[in-house]
Amino acid sequence: MGRCEGCQGKARDGRPEHVQAGKKGMQVVKHFYLWTSHNSGNHSAQLLDPGQPDTIANSHFRPHKTFVIIHGFLGWGTEPWILHFKDKLLRTLSSNVISVDWPAGTSWWLPSYYNAVGRVPSVARDLSGLLQCLGGLWGLDLRDVHLIGHSLGAHVAGLAAAPLNTVGRISGLDPAGLDYHNVPPDERLDKSDADYVDVIHTNGCATLNKWLDCYGINENLGHSDFWPNGGQHQPSCGKRKKLIQGEIGCSHEMAYVYYIESLDYSVDQTYYLARACSSWDDYRAGGCACGWETQYMGFSVNVRLNGTFYLKTNVTPPYATKMPHACRGVPQGRGREASSWH
Repeated sequence: MGRCEGCQGKARDGRPEHVQAGKKGMQVVKHFYLWTSHNSGNHSAQLLDPGQPDTIANSHFRPHKTFVIIHGFLGWGTEPWILHFKDKLLRTLSSNVISVDWPAGTSWWLPSYYNAVGRVPSVARDLSGLLQCLGGLWGLDLRDVHLIGHSLGAHVAGLAAAPLNTVGRISGLDPAGLDYHNVPPDERLDKSDADYVDVIHTNGCATLNKWLDCYGINENLGHSDFWPNGGQHQPSCGKRKKLIQGEIGCSHEMAYVYYIESLDYSVDQTYYLARACSSWDDYRAGGCACGWETQYMGFSVNVRLNGTFYLKTNVTPPYATKMPHACRGVPQGRGREASSWH
């Protein structure tokens, strides 16, 4: 068995920042929780600490598919949606599931948000260090790593993966917009951060007052960007404009709701099938091509396809629609077995 290695983190302004993984007093992440088929219960997580390699060497971790879930602003590592997500992933594949528990703000006030934004590079650095430790101690191939981040967690994923160069996949779930609009790619999630980057936008606005209208970013960031229901407001959330508990926060969260639900479907069912299109208006007008221009949103995304994709969802669960919103006649060889990262 090998050893933990140092890493090259990426600072908030894009400059390299050398950090020794696990060095005392430097880790910002509170906990790295690990679940596997051997300890799948909600209260059975093992704590991984790069500063104490024995916690990694003696864990149930094994060098195969590894999912890393990163929460967003005001979240925590054992949120109910993360635990639900963990259960579905472990039922789907023999894998490791790691949740990153980091200090992501204490209130909805803007200063708390900006404090969380300021921690993103350090959290990314800590995660890079953990991944390098897993490679050094267990021989983990980073191409078997799938980082899944919501809101600010999506940018953590990008900054963590970029210096490693070999991470297999990142899924950005409504990446945060405030303080990330129109910034250079090396300061946020970008398609160059992993072999494949897919992004689901559920609350991204082009308005000037983005914080009051939307929490997500209104820019394509990945190889495939999905804009369900136009990507701004989700129909299941109603028309309330109240912050926090209202429509905005609900739409922001729907990205992970859709993604988790996508694990329920096989590709031959054509659920969450989206069309390539230049705009939401063109999609609604029926002017977008089908055939090879269709792509699956969520877990079973076709990693051979790139583009901007639109689709409609149901107002109530299950949210995935089948027909008529999805294109008929899905080309052969586009299923999970042939073209998915998994």
